[in-house]
Amino acid sequence: CQDEADQLSSQLNRLNFQYKDPERGFDRTKVKGVIARLIRVKEPSSSTALEVLAGNKLYQVVVDTDETSRAIINKGQLRNRVTI
Repeated sequence: CQDEADQLSSQLNRLNFQYKDPERGFDRTKVKGVIARLIRVKEPSSSTALEVLAGNKLYQVVVDTDETSRAIINKGQLRNRVTI
C-alpha cells in the first residue's frame, strides 16, 4: 500500500510543472504545460495503453518556441527536472 502511495505521489509531482518567469513581463501563455494535462482520453479503458505506449513522454512540457524553452531552462528556476 505504501509503494502505491509513493508511486502516485511521484506521478502527481511530475504533473505539477512550476517555474519562475525568466524575465519581467514574460507571457505565460507561451508555456502550454505538461502533455498529460493537455490530452483527454475518450475511452477510460484506453488510458493504460496510452500510459504504456507514451511512458515518460507524458510528462514532457510543451512550449511555443525553442526561444521560450531556452529562457525557462536558463532563467526559470525550475523546481523539478523536466524535458521541454
